[in-house]
Amino acid sequence: MALSTLAEWTGSGIINNLVDKAFSYLGEHLWPADTEAQLNRLKAALPKITAVMKVAEALKLKYPDSGMNAWLEQFKLAFLAAEDVLDELEYLELEDMVKIRDEVGSGSSSSSVVGSLKRKFHTSNIIKGDTLGRLREAVKLLNQASKDVGHFFQFASSLEICETGKFSSRETTSFLTESILGRETEKDMIIECLKKWPLHAHISAFSIVGAGGLGKTALAQLISDEMSRENEFDKIIWVCVSTIFSLEDITRKILEQLDDKKNYGGESLNALQVKLKKYVQSKKLLFILDDVWNEDKICDWEKLVAPLKFVQQGSKILLTTRMKSVAEILARVLNVELECLDLKGLDEQQLLLLLNKYAFNGYNLDNHKDLQKIGNRIVNKLWGSPLAAKVIGSLLNSNMNFYFWERILKCNSLINFEQYREVADVLKLSYYHLSADLQQCFRFCSIFPQDYEFEKNQLIRMWMASGFIRQQTCRQDRPEDIGEMFFNHLLRKSFLERRGKWYVMHDMMHELAQNVSEGECFRLNPDDISVNIPSTVQHVSVPDSEIKRVSHLRKLRTLVITKLWYAPSYKDRLLLPNDSLKETLRVLIIDTNFSYELPEGNDRLIHLRFLKANEGSGLLLSNSLYMLYHLQVLDLWYVFSYFIGSQITGLTNLVSLRYMNLPDVIMKKVHRVHKLTSLQELTFFVGQDSGFHIDELKTLNNLRHLCIKQIENVGDPIQAKNANLFEKESLLSLSLYWTNGSNSENPEEIIDNLQPHPNLKELEIGHYKGCPKLVPLHNQRILLPMKLQTLIIGDCGELDVALLESASQLNILATLHIVDSSTITSIPCSTNAFASLSELRIWGCDKLVQHSLFEIAQGVNPGNNMASLKIHDLSIPLSLLFIEPLRSLRFVRTCQVADCAPMEAMPEQWLIKNGSTLEWLNIKNANSLRSLPDTLVKLVVLKELDITNAISLEQIPELPPSLIILRIENASSLRSLPDTMVGLIVLKQLYISNAILLEQIPELPASLVELTIVNACSLQSLPYTMVKLTVLEQLSIWNATLLEHIPELPPSLIKFRIAYASSLRSLPDAMGQLTSLKELDITNATSLEQIPELPPSLVILKMENASLLQSLPDSMVRLSALEQLDIDAVSLPNTMVRLTALEQLSIWNATVLEQIPELPPCLVKLSIKDASSLRSLPDTMVSFNALEELYIDNASSLEQISVLPRSLVKLHIENAISLRSLPNTMVWLNALEEIYISNATSLEQIPDLPPSLIATSIEGAGGRQLF
Repeated sequence: MALSTLAEWTGSGIINNLVDKAFSYLGEHLWPADTEAQLNRLKAALPKITAVMKVAEALKLKYPDSGMNAWLEQFKLAFLAAEDVLDELEYLELEDMVKIRDEVGSGSSSSSVVGSLKRKFHTSNIIKGDTLGRLREAVKLLNQASKDVGHFFQFASSLEICETGKFSSRETTSFLTESILGRETEKDMIIECLKKWPLHAHISAFSIVGAGGLGKTALAQLISDEMSRENEFDKIIWVCVSTIFSLEDITRKILEQLDDKKNYGGESLNALQVKLKKYVQSKKLLFILDDVWNEDKICDWEKLVAPLKFVQQGSKILLTTRMKSVAEILARVLNVELECLDLKGLDEQQLLLLLNKYAFNGYNLDNHKDLQKIGNRIVNKLWGSPLAAKVIGSLLNSNMNFYFWERILKCNSLINFEQYREVADVLKLSYYHLSADLQQCFRFCSIFPQDYEFEKNQLIRMWMASGFIRQQTCRQDRPEDIGEMFFNHLLRKSFLERRGKWYVMHDMMHELAQNVSEGECFRLNPDDISVNIPSTVQHVSVPDSEIKRVSHLRKLRTLVITKLWYAPSYKDRLLLPNDSLKETLRVLIIDTNFSYELPEGNDRLIHLRFLKANEGSGLLLSNSLYMLYHLQVLDLWYVFSYFIGSQITGLTNLVSLRYMNLPDVIMKKVHRVHKLTSLQELTFFVGQDSGFHIDELKTLNNLRHLCIKQIENVGDPIQAKNANLFEKESLLSLSLYWTNGSNSENPEEIIDNLQPHPNLKELEIGHYKGCPKLVPLHNQRILLPMKLQTLIIGDCGELDVALLESASQLNILATLHIVDSSTITSIPCSTNAFASLSELRIWGCDKLVQHSLFEIAQGVNPGNNMASLKIHDLSIPLSLLFIEPLRSLRFVRTCQVADCAPMEAMPEQWLIKNGSTLEWLNIKNANSLRSLPDTLVKLVVLKELDITNAISLEQIPELPPSLIILRIENASSLRSLPDTMVGLIVLKQLYISNAILLEQIPELPASLVELTIVNACSLQSLPYTMVKLTVLEQLSIWNATLLEHIPELPPSLIKFRIAYASSLRSLPDAMGQLTSLKELDITNATSLEQIPELPPSLVILKMENASLLQSLPDSMVRLSALEQLDIDAVSLPNTMVRLTALEQLSIWNATVLEQIPELPPCLVKLSIKDASSLRSLPDTMVSFNALEELYIDNASSLEQISVLPRSLVKLHIENAISLRSLPNTMVWLNALEEIYISNATSLEQIPDLPPSLIATSIEGAGGRQLF
């Protein structure tokens, strides 16, 4: 917990609450005599404690010898203990509430339960002795910590510090200090905007918005320099505002540039503004406000711009800021339209130029080709940041050694925050401008690996469970709403970035998170498990094999157990170590390849709020699960087989539960769900037995998302009415499903009684078989919520038609999906139909007829902004969908057409109509499509073209130069690609699969980064110009059975994989010059007899089933970076012992291997596949001090194992039918955690095994467990 967070929380009521609780129990229990005095002293000291915490960072720097660190650590421990005690008291109250609720009975109202609870609470001693002891201890610890606060309060009172901590405001000027690379386009666009005259206001604004280090100030300087030469403005005024928004200072700086003969120090704001108004009148001015942070004080903004409004028309304000909200405030204050540039990072080419400028300063670039190639790859890790490029470039310039540059490239952390304060300060400045709550949420993200894809809702729920989101007493917002506000704030300020439906944190931001969370959050990297976990850590992520490493963490709040890249499966579940499950845990996530069992006594986890087991893992749960009364999230979708019968009924004891993600087979068994009144989301299966009726939903008024299934089981329409859906004003989405093919009594009354509240935003109805209840005087319409934004309907008979007619009149409906409707023959076509529709998807609506297509065109308002159109599984010819009326459907950005009736050509005119907006075009399962229109080249913004299962497609026309991704799958009639492919100057990815008639590939564009060719069995050659693809990083070729040779490849290549190329005879002779190549994978190249010299950059080499390849070249010894080698036994090099970096060795087809050759001592993992001739392991195995994993498959001839290295962690031997003995020294293998030996039918005895073992499985005949 950071000091700023602790400061806010100290004053937020947590300690006050503790003191109040203690006072309330003071008269009821026996306490030490001085307890009341301690409580009073603690309460009196709280203001001073809060004041000290707010400046604690600065105090630590200014008075390093004052004992501040020790006191802070003491206070944090006391604070956390107090928080745990309060949480325990709340747990006991919840426990009592559950017991009383069950005693009172399900027929009682909630108020009677609360009343009973109050009486019970005051008549019984719910505070257990050990809880009371912890309460006393927490008070004592806090009181002891508060004794020294007076000493530090004196320092705090005399210390002046701004809100941004130890970072002082920086000062910038309008002068360029160096040439600016790569911003010409942005500069020209902004200058053009600055020259435009506003229609109404005298002064308008343009803002440059972007994260720190992207060059906003440099761009503003570039603009200032050019505008000063053009004389567009009478004067250009530059003011660096920075973190302190002082009206007097800003106004004074403007005045001093307008009148450089006078000093305006000491004058009041009013006097300054009167003079400023006089100076700016009738002048056309450009004000450049650099590095502005003020996003909340709108009154200050209004005061600042008040005198500026008297300028001559055409004057401008150019603003630079990290936050778009600042730009929005300025536009609002000026009463003008927001104009801004969201500044992105430099493109790779420009960033490379900048990196090279600093990296090769003083050197001839042409003399360092090898270093240039490394620089090309380093650029990818710099986030487009010019500042990072300068810093890293200067670092590289300090040492022009190849291996030094390689080390920088491999380094997970390019920017050392302690060494390069310039970059650190830029990033930390944004961090210190976050509120304490936001800082805490950001730091928490450091426990996830780099490039981790966050799911927004899960992250928010983890924040909630960890206690980072505190409910505001004066607001009605849910914690989820506050969490989403926090998340969006981090997103807006570039701490997080969007990637499709996921969110990621850039490497530099991830490093910042690790830096500022040091000592609080920790992620144990599987590649560096020797690192010690600090004892102060509260949130940790560890590999499953290292779970014991958390046993010393006293205040652990979050435990994430992750799987390694390889882990065996076990028949038996592993017992989660008791000492790893701290009583303080709030969040527990288990993501492993095998099942864990919670140990007995896991009812100690009374603070747990978030429990999840991921795919591939399992969790055996005892009844103590249902005593986790604080639990908010239960996500066990993949572990349903471990729920046992009657245990399911205990789920309703989890009275704090907000989310339960369980398989349908379990959800069907959840009895009396009405008890879970905190639920926010629910999938409910209506049953016919008591406790499963639909009126169980009556009391669940906090639901936001509700899906009701098996509605045909509703026996009485009154039960549907008692579900009380119309009163659930918080409900946002509702799904109503009848089982397909079922019959229902009184369906019309039931659906009428399930009418939702008008606030509903999403509605989905499926398989309803009754007649619609129409609204009087409105033929063919039913009542829908007026705020509805999404409607999904399907297979609902006549109801589909009525719903569609009603939906057409909803002013804000944005998304419409029609699925498998057998009754819809036309689309409503009134003048104002579907005025806001942006996404239309149609699946399998077979009754849509040709004449209705005119109605489709008019039904989606021609004036709207249709962003997405998807049409699937239609029996009518698809080409008819795009006749003249539908051409009015414009502004489409994504279009997908799939599984439709015969279509031989795409509609040219419709494509042209959307040519300026269409970015993604997907044609799927268009079996009759023979060609694409020549007008495809006119789709000027098309970025991705995806063609799948177009088995009749014979040729592809010229493609638009905007294309970035081209995917062609299962185009079995395709004979050629366009010769103009080389003109696709931004194409990065080309994927071709099952183009079985494709014989050659034309010259490809130099922009290509990834090329994948799968099952092109007629392909005879690759273009000889491959070497010109200077940024190509990945080349994959599968099943090109006629391909005999590979042309010379570009030195940029990082990964090269070729498989099932049975005719391949050779690789390029210049393979050794591919100095960027990291991974080479050649599989089933059965005609390959030799390979050339390989580059020393190789990290992974895989040569499997190359049956004619008898050996690798002698130059293998020069592969000093090789870490992983997968190879057939016949090709094993004699000099393998000299591969000093080799960590993983897999020997395939080892049937001829009778003994293990001499191996390098650095080996960490050894796998031998099909070792049927191997009789023994060498005695030298004991000297393999780095070996951690040993796997031997089909060891049918292995008779004994004499010795094993002490470093061994995992031992797996399969089909060990001849194995007679294991080494007697097994008990000394203190690192050993897993043993798996199968079919050990000859094993005579098992020696003593080490206590470190977590999983042991030794099988005899028939799978019988010997141990």
